[in-house]
Amino acid sequence: MKRKIIIFLSLVIALASLLCACDITGKEPIASSSDTQSSKTPQSSDEPVIVKETHKTSFIGAGDNITYYGNWREAQYNSDGSRKYDFSQQYAKVSDIIRKYDLAFINQENVMTGGEPEAYPCFNCPREMADDLIGAGFNIINVANNHMLDQGSSGLYQTIDFWHTKDVTMIGGYYDEEDYNNIRVVEKNGIRTAFLSYTCSTNGLKPSSSVNILVPYFSEETAKAQVKKAREISDFVIVSVHWGDEYTYTPNDEQRHYANILAEAGADAIIGHHAHTIQPVEWIDGKDGGKTLCVYSLGNFISEQDRVCTIIGGMMGFDIVMTDGERAHIENAEYMPILIYFNNSFYKNSAVLLSDASSELVSSHGLLGYYGVHTSFDELITIAKTVIDKEFLSDFYK
Repeated sequence: MKRKIIIFLSLVIALASLLCACDITGKEPIASSSDTQSSKTPQSSDEPVIVKETHKTSFIGAGDNITYYGNWREAQYNSDGSRKYDFSQQYAKVSDIIRKYDLAFINQENVMTGGEPEAYPCFNCPREMADDLIGAGFNIINVANNHMLDQGSSGLYQTIDFWHTKDVTMIGGYYDEEDYNNIRVVEKNGIRTAFLSYTCSTNGLKPSSSVNILVPYFSEETAKAQVKKAREISDFVIVSVHWGDEYTYTPNDEQRHYANILAEAGADAIIGHHAHTIQPVEWIDGKDGGKTLCVYSLGNFISEQDRVCTIIGGMMGFDIVMTDGERAHIENAEYMPILIYFNNSFYKNSAVLLSDASSELVSSHGLLGYYGVHTSFDELITIAKTVIDKEFLSDFYK
């Protein structure tokens, strides 16, 4: 009997211990020290994790594309008969580079009316060149420059009409005010890039009131308003400006003044041309703490001008990078100096990377034999290194 009582009491005690260990009231038990530590560990959540995506598109810009008599004579000679002119060989040595970029800009200095070609002082370029520029990789064509009225307002109108038949974005030539205010935006790889264009001169020529066109002369008020609007409808703003003094490596006060206006208004990059020479590249403090890349002049791209300073040009390349929710910015900015080559018969016209040139090639340049001008491969390298900051030049120049 005693043994049964002992067993019964043991069962009662065990049951009581079990009840103390369990929460029969529905309340949570008091946590032990080990439980408190584990409660600090982050728990999984059903809320979606927002992953920001980074987008990237690439840009390259080239300078003044000008056709002289020798350019179109050679283009006619190179034609296979399917068309009158073939300029493709004049771009062949750099086209592989240009085609790698998503956005490729060039300043097309000459109008294309469809009439007979003309050289200096009032240029007119064969229309076949358009297809060769596109074939070389260019898809952003600027026509705002000091020669845009060389064939009058009707010539510009015909040029605008012509470029609208091509699969490119043409800037700098506009039918009217409404067309001018229709800012061109190109979307590539999730980034919307706006393009604006201005010129500071048309060589004293004025547009005719009888033809409905608009020449985008630089105006501080207009530029500020258009940059502001461009920022609202795009992620990145590039401004093309035809400005400065010809045949000088140094930007003038007007260029620097305009560059600061554009930077403060919110432009992300300024692509300059007109001097027919290379000029510095620099960062300018811009809007809201941003930085604006300013290329004061890219020099020539194709031409037969007769000075040492005019046979060295450049291409400016960079990536436009944007992470969702953040402002787009520039990475990998690189300036690529080029040699504008032709021989002493004004044939073999071509744009060549200066880093791909040689002492032998420069010594055979037509500028030296025809005009008696003296230069060398080493001098051209020195010019590039002197004018363009080493930050933007490849290791070849360092």
